[in-house]
Amino acid sequence: MSFSSSLKFLIVTVAVLIFFHAALPDNQVVAGSGFSLVEGQPKNSDSLSKPMADFWRNLKIEVKDEEGDTLPAHGEAATESQTGTVKNYIKTVTDKGSVDGVYSPKTGGISGTYQLSEVEKAAGPKVNYTITKEYSGKFSVTIKPGDKTVQITYNGSRTQTASGKVPGYGPGEDPNFTGTWGFTVDYKLEGEILPNDSITPAENHGGLSVSNIKGDDLVFSSNGGQTWKALYPKAEIKIQDTIKTGPKTFLTLTYADGSTFRIKPNSVVTILSDGLQIQYGDTWLDLRKNGKRFEVITYTTVAGVLGTTFTVSVNNDVTTLKTIEGSIAFKSKVTGKTETVNTGESMTADKKGLGQKTTFDVAAENDSWKSLQAETSNTTNTMTKIGSSITTYYIIGFVILIIIGLSSILRKNKRG
Repeated sequence: MSFSSSLKFLIVTVAVLIFFHAALPDNQVVAGSGFSLVEGQPKNSDSLSKPMADFWRNLKIEVKDEEGDTLPAHGEAATESQTGTVKNYIKTVTDKGSVDGVYSPKTGGISGTYQLSEVEKAAGPKVNYTITKEYSGKFSVTIKPGDKTVQITYNGSRTQTASGKVPGYGPGEDPNFTGTWGFTVDYKLEGEILPNDSITPAENHGGLSVSNIKGDDLVFSSNGGQTWKALYPKAEIKIQDTIKTGPKTFLTLTYADGSTFRIKPNSVVTILSDGLQIQYGDTWLDLRKNGKRFEVITYTTVAGVLGTTFTVSVNNDVTTLKTIEGSIAFKSKVTGKTETVNTGESMTADKKGLGQKTTFDVAAENDSWKSLQAETSNTTNTMTKIGSSITTYYIIGFVILIIIGLSSILRKNKRG
């Protein structure tokens, strides 16, 4: 086999590998979090002109909710004021500028550049001058999950140019200069910064991943429900991810230690670092004992467990707990009262507090969930089938290419 033939064979092989790799579903999508920095409060605002102080108060830095390793951050504002004096001249001061940068959802860092121009003009019978001040430089800050305010220091330079007779400058004093400049502004964070992708999910039971899916109408959100994406098999779920099942979807998720929980159709669940938050719907949990407390939170209750099997349902602000095995501390967030719910016992809670304990058929309840699990295990969703088909074709294509290459070599050897 000649060098040119070998090279062609190698190129074709690499091309096919790249094609099929690109076609496979990508579950590791970095999701952005949209938010804004608003209502800026400049430090030492007394040293600023009113238009400049108003500029920083009016500036709104927006980070759009998109997908990517970095997200654009942008803000701009403009202000103006006029002042009349007893000396019969009008002074106008205008400020205009912008901030441009990037935000990294992985690190929480936001950095970029700013530019601001302030123009002061005075016109009258005896007064006529213009002062232009140009500010520019860089900034950077890290925003952490849970932050409500963000402080940004803008460092850089200031260049002043003047024309006419500028008040406040005596003979020999030059109103034109360039120097360093720095300023700090406190912003209010509008929106929510979620834990970034570097945080290990579900810390008290290890990583959490999708193990079984029945149906295709299954989505998740990494930004508090602002945007939703399809959830694929084997995807890794992270802290603060919210999962929503459709009317025909049943989902099973598994922790690294073997603990599992299942979600029925028409449910919404958020993953917490030490448990789950159920907005509505039905869930079944089987938790391994590892010495760490696991909490299931609803609008009205907190269920604390160390390891047990139970179900939690939320419907119209009514939470129903059923303990299949073990004991659970069931607390009302309304009254603060806590009751222990043991194997075979059930309890409800609403906006008024905890209800009365009742009993239920443990075997029947457990069997109903197990039958759903068995049905799920025998069903693969569309994306699983697509991924399996692509993998099969990928292997077949690669084998065919190897056979072609070996056949070419054998033909060459026979001719030789």
